[in-house]
Amino acid sequence: MHSILLTGFMASGKTTAGSLVAAKTNLKFIDTDELISKRMGLNIAEIFSKFGEPEFRRIENEVFTSILKSDSSDAIISTGGGLLLNQLNISSISEHPVVFLDTEFALVQQRILVEISTRPVAASLDQAGLEKLFHSRREKYLELADFVVQNSEELEKLVNKMKMENDNEK
Repeated sequence: MHSILLTGFMASGKTTAGSLVAAKTNLKFIDTDELISKRMGLNIAEIFSKFGEPEFRRIENEVFTSILKSDSSDAIISTGGGLLLNQLNISSISEHPVVFLDTEFALVQQRILVEISTRPVAASLDQAGLEKLFHSRREKYLELADFVVQNSEELEKLVNKMKMENDNEK
C-alpha cells in the first residue's frame, strides 16, 4: 500500500488523528514537522525565527522528498499545513492518496490561540488574515485531495477500506 498523505490547515488535528489511526491500523506514522524539528534541533517557531519561512520551506521539501524516497509504504504521513502548497512537493505526490482533514475554522482558530507561540505563520496574522489564509488554503487542499474526512473516525474507516482494497489486489 502506498503511504497516505494527510493534509489540512495548521491545528486541524493531523498529528493527533494520524498517529491515532496509524496505531489502530498497524501503519507507521510519520510527521514531517517533527522530522524537521529533529533534523534542525529546533522547534518550528524557532526555525522560522532563526532562518525565515523560505529556508523552512526548503528544508521541508528536502525532508518530504527523503521520506517519499525511503521505504515509507504502509504509513500515514502528516504534512505541515503549507507543505502541499509548494509546487515542488505537489509534483511528487501522484502515487500517494491525499486525505484532507477538513476542520471548521472556529475549531482551528480556538486551537491556534492556545498554542500561538508554536504557530509562526498564524502569529504574524490578525483574525481576518488567519481566516483568509484558512479559506485560500482550504480551496487548495480540496483541489489536491483524493479524499476528504472530518475526523479521526472517518479517517480510520477510510484507511481500513484502503488496506482491504490493497490486500484484495495482492
